[in-house]
Amino acid sequence: TKFTVSGFDPTSLAATPPDTARIFVTNVTVNGRPQNTICSLKFEDIVCGGEIVITVDADADAASQRGCAGPVPDSLGTGGFAF
Repeated sequence: TKFTVSGFDPTSLAATPPDTARIFVTNVTVNGRPQNTICSLKFEDIVCGGEIVITVDADADAASQRGCAGPVPDSLGTGGFAF
């Protein structure tokens, strides 16, 4: 599986990135298909090959409004897996 970060900003690699660093995920596609959330990927999307593109920007306010932009798995939504 090939991962690409569209808009990658080398300044985001600092321990404390500057306010202008592009660190906020705006979109995720798997094999060209937009995903319904930007907070998680399916295991099979990672191990079955293909291309995952993560798009980032520096707009903290928009990121706050966007949140996950869709559903999250139990492990993220509740802090642990549901049984």
